[in-house]
Amino acid sequence: MSAYGAAKAGVVAFSQALAKEVAQFGVIVNVVAPGLAQTGLTRDAPSEFLEAYKKGSALRRLCTPEDIAPVVAFLASDICSYIVGQVVRISAS
Repeated sequence: MSAYGAAKAGVVAFSQALAKEVAQFGVIVNVVAPGLAQTGLTRDAPSEFLEAYKKGSALRRLCTPEDIAPVVAFLASDICSYIVGQVVRISAS
């Protein structure tokens, strides 16, 4: 897990630095960071692990692509033109 955490931190740091570099050209960079999501990657996860995660979640369920899509659409929209270099966490924990 330490390598995974370090990699995610690297993506965030890179994205925030890139956001500052390219904003002057009209390119907006943000990060969407969903919690554990119900996708193909979790399909084969041990059920005990998934149930424990759900139990610790405020909504008692995994995040879904339908939870993530509106956030991505918002960040990609023109009404979001002043949000730059931010990390939007999608999580119920």
